[in-house]
Amino acid sequence: MCPELAQKLPAICRQLFTFEGRLGRLPFWKLYLLLFALGAVVWAAGLFAVIAFGAAGGLVFVLFPPVWISLVSITLRRAHDRNHGIAWWALVQVGPLAVGAIAQAMLETQSVGLAWLGAFLSLGAVGLVLWGWVELGFRKGDVAPNRFGAASAA
Repeated sequence: MCPELAQKLPAICRQLFTFEGRLGRLPFWKLYLLLFALGAVVWAAGLFAVIAFGAAGGLVFVLFPPVWISLVSITLRRAHDRNHGIAWWALVQVGPLAVGAIAQAMLETQSVGLAWLGAFLSLGAVGLVLWGWVELGFRKGDVAPNRFGAASAA
């Protein structure tokens, strides 16, 4: 390993795996796109490895949880920059999954009324996703210090 990378590795790990503090829009987008691309590469490599080597190829997927944990870290710290806590984060990140699962179950019933309700719940899940994207990706963070720390640089 090159010495420069060895010196920077602790700072990189702190940036990717800490859940405290704030993260501005530009660093958020840089990390988000990097982690999204890395996750896609790990996913594709895992699929190819399973095809090529069978079940043993699935070991490539052990690289996926660190990517997912890093994505959770940066989205939560971005929420902190907007002065939102973990409850708000869970609402816009986990809420659509829960609402979508309930809506899917309703859509699969034989009842027309429940199917309509499931369709409206699906729209609600889409609304939560869009709200989260706008808040995290496009709105400016608090310029003043908030309960999560000092204002981020970007």
